[in-house]
Amino acid sequence: MIAALLAISAACTPAPWPLWEQFRTHFIESGRVVDATSDRRTTSEAQAYAMFFALAAGDRTTFDALLDWTQKQLARGDLSQRLPSWHWDESRNAVVDENSASDADLWLAYDLLEAARIWNSPAYDRLARSLFASVSAKEIVEVPGLGTMLLPGPVGFLLENGHAVRLNPSYLAPQLLRRAATAKLPGHWKELERNSERLLAAAMPNGFAPDWIVWRDGAVAVDAERGSLGSFDAIRIYLWAAMLDAHDPLRARLLKFDAPVLALARARGALPEQIDAQQPQRAHGRAPPGFLAALLPDANARGSEQLAILRAQLDATLADGLYGRPPTYYDQVLALFGAGFVEHRFRFDRDGKVVPGCSGGR
Repeated sequence: MIAALLAISAACTPAPWPLWEQFRTHFIESGRVVDATSDRRTTSEAQAYAMFFALAAGDRTTFDALLDWTQKQLARGDLSQRLPSWHWDESRNAVVDENSASDADLWLAYDLLEAARIWNSPAYDRLARSLFASVSAKEIVEVPGLGTMLLPGPVGFLLENGHAVRLNPSYLAPQLLRRAATAKLPGHWKELERNSERLLAAAMPNGFAPDWIVWRDGAVAVDAERGSLGSFDAIRIYLWAAMLDAHDPLRARLLKFDAPVLALARARGALPEQIDAQQPQRAHGRAPPGFLAALLPDANARGSEQLAILRAQLDATLADGLYGRPPTYYDQVLALFGAGFVEHRFRFDRDGKVVPGCSGGR
């Protein structure tokens, strides 16, 4: 039976993915993703996302190079013992902030867990389990009035002597939490998934997601330091929800939360770069290409003609195989997720497993 499953997996050859190939050429150097718009820094988020795309593309060579750099440079040589620092600076050739970012940590652990399954690697599996255990021990806490919740990082997010907590809703990709639960990993992953849905419902009363919130006295409060704007972080919330399995009841519930963002884009003729989650009429700027790509799965889920409109607007920004002029790292990441999903480069099943697209069909 195992041999048959491995044979099926081996027969699934991902089709060439031009955007991934361009991203790899333009942004990855010696196993690290270079964010040229921020002094050529490298972040744990960038490494984790790139590893996911390498996995979906069947590119194990790049996956291993990214993992090796991440372990050596961001985890001081041992991811089994240390969460990766989130920020590495090229000019110093060193980490400049040792705090980890829990979204990157979850994606990295998920990448390894899925790579272990797809590529039949016990070593990946052991490292994935160590990372999930570190996230559970260092970044998951009990929040009064909310329950089990993911901190954005181990340090700096408990406020007012523990009476309030700063949270980032976009860090809670439900696919990853679901996979940790279905893999029966130690920890309160089911509770975290359930509480994440509750947090989103409380944080998006108007259907617009903020980048950051504060949870205080059993309810969501506006973050006095960061405000209620939704932009570069919040755009991912709509993306994660729409990429859930089409028959997943959670997907239907989450899509109800964010329907207004597409309506706003349709009414304005363009998607804003910033939307005030408390007062949506306060919308500013014009969204970069990646935001358009992030909404493609949502538009596709609704069977809307807006899918064609968003796709046309996105494709109008394409130059030399990348989106935007100049192309930024984050725009390409959102495009790899959003456009890659609607192009069937990958999907997620109801257990949270990633299913790479195959040449000749899915």
